[in-house]
Amino acid sequence: MTESWRGLSRHMDTASARPLAAGSNMFYQQVNSYLMATPKPHLSRTILVVEDHASLREFVANMLQAEGYRVLTAENGRRAVNVAASHDGPVDLLLCDFELPLMNGAAAAREILATRPDMRVIIMSAWSPQWDQLDPAWEFLGKPFSAALLMARLAAAMGRARGIGAS
Repeated sequence: MTESWRGLSRHMDTASARPLAAGSNMFYQQVNSYLMATPKPHLSRTILVVEDHASLREFVANMLQAEGYRVLTAENGRRAVNVAASHDGPVDLLLCDFELPLMNGAAAAREILATRPDMRVIIMSAWSPQWDQLDPAWEFLGKPFSAALLMARLAAAMGRARGIGAS
């Protein structure tokens, strides 16, 4: 991940995806400038981001797009299943909140994995999830998290999904 994102993420409350300091318009202008100016490497990987808090979902989606990922989004577990089912290409990774309306993240992940068994899963939560509902092969990411930690977890999970060093 680039130094610019690390600098911006220091000013971000990732649990709410809101600026920590006054001058929010300036912060979002900086984020937009960064997104527009950053070269986007060609990555053929798709991530489905499932988060019921719109501001965090949009922040994470924008960050991943800036890093070159294709991003699909959903606001609840049921919608995530529908988005994955209707997407023609691969879904390489599911980045999913545990506590979601209509269907929790673990149930959504299991349902999507039934038709996409090669997909990797990262479950995120501000609370300790019910561990017995999580598959040991899944990653867990506690909220709030830094942009650097998110990118490191994604890179590690993607490396396992495609084979380390594979393109």
